[in-house]
Amino acid sequence: RGERERERERKRERKRERERWSERERMKERNKRTKKQARQKRRRKERVG
Repeated sequence: RGERERERERKRERKRERERWSERERMKERNKRTKKQARQKRRRKERVG
């Protein structure tokens, strides 16, 4: 009985860990994209000026 409870707890922990990790990954991706866009904008400005 207690074994199953522990198993469920472990599963929940793993799920939470994965969610946290995916959230971090998404943030990294978004940061990369916005940095790239900012760089392109700056380049465009330099080309015009």
